[in-house]
Amino acid sequence: MLECRQVQIPHEKIPREQVEKILTVGKTDLIPRFISKKGRPFSAYLKLEDGKVTFEFEPREKKTPAAKKPATWKKAATAWD
Repeated sequence: MLECRQVQIPHEKIPREQVEKILTVGKTDLIPRFISKKGRPFSAYLKLEDGKVTFEFEPREKKTPAAKKPATWKKAATAWD
């Protein structure tokens, strides 16, 4: 049986069952409430690669490009008007 202490990543404690999962499976479930260096909250998986723990993020939804408005030409003021 694995004997683990709680691992702490800045601002968030990792539950024991997630620590056990990363050691046995190599990846945790999605863990919410991490805090970025800029102070923004985010969710991520923790992944064990080459003896180091790294973040793995959920795939982002692709944004559809905004529809471009057709160019509108304004009549330039001329001396002949």
